[in-house]
Amino acid sequence: MVKKSLIEITKEVFEIIELKDLSQIKEIENSILNDYKKNYVNTENSKRIEFDILESELREISLDSSNINNPLAKLLYALAWKQGDLQKIEHIIHGIEDAHNKENRKKSALVFYNFGKFIAKPEEHPIVDQHVIRAFLVHRAKSENEIIKYRKLKDSSQIKEDEIEDYKNWLRELGKDMDNNSRKEFFYWTDRQLFALGKSIKTK
Repeated sequence: MVKKSLIEITKEVFEIIELKDLSQIKEIENSILNDYKKNYVNTENSKRIEFDILESELREISLDSSNINNPLAKLLYALAWKQGDLQKIEHIIHGIEDAHNKENRKKSALVFYNFGKFIAKPEEHPIVDQHVIRAFLVHRAKSENEIIKYRKLKDSSQIKEDEIEDYKNWLRELGKDMDNNSRKEFFYWTDRQLFALGKSIKTK
C-alpha cells in the first residue's frame, strides 16, 4: 500500500473535523495520524487543564513576589522567574481580562494572550499555537507555493492576527450549535489533533 502524503492526510483530518463527530475526531490519533504519535502532547506530562480563571479572580493575583503566600504559587513564580517568563504571565492576564471580547485587542504575544482567553472561556476561545495555525493555513492554502510557505512557519512570532481570527472563527462556526460543554470538548480534541498534525507537516 502506498503511504499517503502529509498533504493528503491534512485534507482527511479536516474533513473529519468538519463532520463534528467527536468519536471520529478522537480516533484520528489511532488511525490517520497513527504514524505520527510522537508529535502528540503527552497527556501524562501535560494533563488537561480542568479549571478556568474568571476576570474577578485577577484581583487576588500579584506579580510582586513579596505578596505571594501560597506554596504552589511561589514555586510557579520561581519557575517563571528562572525562565524569564514573568512577562508571559502578564500577556495571559490580559487575555483573561479580554475574554468577553471575541476579537483580539492586542497586537503582540498573541499566543499567550489567546491562551489567557482560553483559560477564562474555553467554550468560546480555542487554544492557539504555531502548530495548530500551521495545519489550518496549509488546509486552506490555494496553491503549492502557499503550502510550502506555511509548512515552513517556524514559530509563533510568524503568526498573524488575522490568521488566528480566521482559525477561531472557523472553529466557532463549526461549534455554534453545540452546548458549552460539547463545544469545549470539540475544541479540545480538535486542538489535540491539529497540534500533532501541524507539528508533523512542519518543514525547514
